[in-house]
Amino acid sequence: MISAITPDIILFYTNVDRAAKHYQIPHSLTSGRTVEILHNHRLLAGQIWPSMTVKVIDSNATATTVVVESATSQFKATFTSLESGVSLQEEAVMGFGVQIQWTVVDRCIHSTSQLVDECLHSNAVLEENVRFSSLRIVDRFLSFVDDFNPKTKCLIELLEKVTSGEISMEDIKSIGSGYGDTERLKGE
Repeated sequence: MISAITPDIILFYTNVDRAAKHYQIPHSLTSGRTVEILHNHRLLAGQIWPSMTVKVIDSNATATTVVVESATSQFKATFTSLESGVSLQEEAVMGFGVQIQWTVVDRCIHSTSQLVDECLHSNAVLEENVRFSSLRIVDRFLSFVDDFNPKTKCLIELLEKVTSGEISMEDIKSIGSGYGDTERLKGE
């Protein structure tokens, strides 16, 4: 990716992809329900950045752009619905950017006595893929931490709140249509 700052200065970026990680989806959530939750961009934004102010600045059926603000920083982030998940692209701040893709993946558990094509039982997981972008001149000083992503932790906590009944599917639907209160859900 090339970014033009001014006509005279061109900065080169580099990307580092982390290997996919898989997290168990609560058993009482179906794959379809999980995807429905992932497609609720307003709810995700409120849960991912609970201590910051999140304002929707552009939204349509498949994408939502928000401004995330705190006392010391401000940046834009865009959620885009995928067929089986969602992608989050944070704008590059100070030369660093992050893209996270969460998708629901059905893993088929096979019996050793069964044919490979026969599925004993399916177990849906949340697959997380992370891409980190930085200016090429600073990437050699960075080491990519292959650790638990705090945004994914917030997402898994949200799924657990839905399965426990703290957040209902009705809450999710009303927030997705722009009428619900994400502030109420942040403190729970």
